[in-house]
Amino acid sequence: MKQSAEEVLQFLIDLLEYHLEELNGMENVPFALGEKYAFVECLEIIQNWQNAEDFGLAYNVEERFPI
Repeated sequence: MKQSAEEVLQFLIDLLEYHLEELNGMENVPFALGEKYAFVECLEIIQNWQNAEDFGLAYNVEERFPI
């Protein structure tokens, strides 16, 4: 079933935050830092969306998920 843009973006936000939470504390894993950078950048790009705050992105991504 097709989803609206808002549903897809909410799913993407939730997925990125989930993976970032998993990566917290994995600094010594070779790929972890690169993944963290990519996921943080994706969330920062999504924050440019006019409804981002309504969908839970009303915080500083780099403060919540420090690199």
